[in-house]
Amino acid sequence: MVTLLLLALVARIGAALAVGRIPFPDEGYLCGCREAAVQGGGFDTYYRHLPAYPVFLAHLSLGVEVDLRTLRIAQAAVAASGSALVFALGDRIYGRPAAIIAGLVYSLDPLLVVSAGLFYPETPGTLLVPILVPLACLDDFHAGRTATRGAWPTSA
Repeated sequence: MVTLLLLALVARIGAALAVGRIPFPDEGYLCGCREAAVQGGGFDTYYRHLPAYPVFLAHLSLGVEVDLRTLRIAQAAVAASGSALVFALGDRIYGRPAAIIAGLVYSLDPLLVVSAGLFYPETPGTLLVPILVPLACLDDFHAGRTATRGAWPTSA
């Protein structure tokens, strides 16, 4: 698991460094919302989304002013932790060989690697899936249901 995590970390930090310090148009807006959150201000009236992502970026910057490259690297490091989550979930459900393959796919998937260096809400959102799936299954287990119950049509 450590090897997968390091592989994901190197790939994502490399992508974040390759993107550089120049913000894309929508990234500049998100960073402006992050700065407003850090300074204790509100969001613009035309910001119609849930402010979770700008608040996530504010937490990454630890409440201090940082340049875009540092913020990209911090987000890439958080996104790399998903390889450990995917490995743990795969190991628990399907066993070690499947977990290694799933962890490799997550670590080296080009879309996940590049998007980790860009400011898009999908990046931290991908971490929610391997966290929420086991929680949902655990809830089903405690309720006396199986995860697949009701998922398949049955004949009456």
